[in-house]
Formats: sequence, C-alpha cells, structure tokens
Amino acid sequence: MQLQAILRHDAVAGLRNLDVPTLVAHGTEDEMIVQANGQHLASLVPDARLETMDGVGHLFWWEQPERSAKLVRAHAR
Repeated sequence: MQLQAILRHDAVAGLRNLDVPTLVAHGTEDEMIVQANGQHLASLVPDARLETMDGVGHLFWWEQPERSAKLVRAHAR
C-alpha cells in the first residue's frame, strides 16, 4: 500500500515554490534512496542546504543521533 501511495503522490511539483529554510540530510551509504536523489531534492528547493553524512545509511538519525540532532538544532536557529 505504501508503494501505491508513493506512485500516486507527486510532491516534486511544489518544491520550487517552497519559501522556508530547508535542510536536506542524506547518508552516502543509503541503499533505499540513492545519494543522487538527496542532491536532486536539495536542488529543487530554493536555497536548500544539503548535508551529506559519509558512511551513513538510510536511517541517518539512528546511526548518528548526536550529529543529526546538532544539524536540526542549528537549522532551527
């Protein structure tokens, strides 16, 4: 059912219209969503900041919770 929802939902169309500070965090070893997709997402959102985490997979916040929290706190400021 999740795959069906993904295939029906197009979130890309509205990304260029976002006018909020945006942080895209992505692990370089993500096997579910390749790193190029994180880069692509960041390129679609105006002024988005891309933070890549070397050696980290899909669950970057689980694998590096301290670094993830630090990124979110800094972004929220």
